[in-house]
Amino acid sequence: MSILGEGEVVDEEITTTVKMLPIKIVGVKVKDKESNVIFNVYPKRETGWVTYHRPYYDSNHNLDCWIKIRNDTNEGVVAYYRLLDPYGEVWTKYVGLGPNQEYDEWTGPIISGAYLPDFPATYTIEAWASGMENRKDTVTFTVDEGNFLWVSSNLPCEVEVIGEIRVQYPESGLYIFPHNAPVSLNAKPPFCHVFQKWVINSTEYYENPVSFSVYQNFTATVYFESAS
Repeated sequence: MSILGEGEVVDEEITTTVKMLPIKIVGVKVKDKESNVIFNVYPKRETGWVTYHRPYYDSNHNLDCWIKIRNDTNEGVVAYYRLLDPYGEVWTKYVGLGPNQEYDEWTGPIISGAYLPDFPATYTIEAWASGMENRKDTVTFTVDEGNFLWVSSNLPCEVEVIGEIRVQYPESGLYIFPHNAPVSLNAKPPFCHVFQKWVINSTEYYENPVSFSVYQNFTATVYFESAS
């Protein structure tokens, strides 16, 4: 907009150029290797939870990473993608992509045994086209550690889960707790049924509510029987 004189205004065309990122990060997931639970860290922004993994040299206590990228240009490119933990680079990979082509893969464990981060920890994924590292797409996500508890029942019922729940997925009965946190499970019998037992990691308990410490991953199933 230009002001030519008192009370006289003339509009000018304003042109804005937006530089497109040649390589776009479309999705990132992480999977706890011990439980096989998958967390959608991008674009859903879930925290990636790993089974409490001390000692660090136990390879089953780790997260696998899945990444999906897309070439957002009309030309073939070599795409680079890199994972960084709080200490620096974990790995860098590359792949050739055709025009507008997508590519995804499970890249392997993200927690290095040599450098065990303090959790929660922030991880970063970068993606760019060869020769264009100054135009990177970047996604950050949080990784935390705990223990997993799955709660189920032989009949539809309400179960009260009492404890320091960090996150829960009611549709699958999954609850995640800090390592060694105390938890109490109180099952409410359905109509015309009475409590029979809890089976927790193959051990039977005949009290309800039942209390224990979540020092490892647990499955807990409550059983009811007919009151008649």
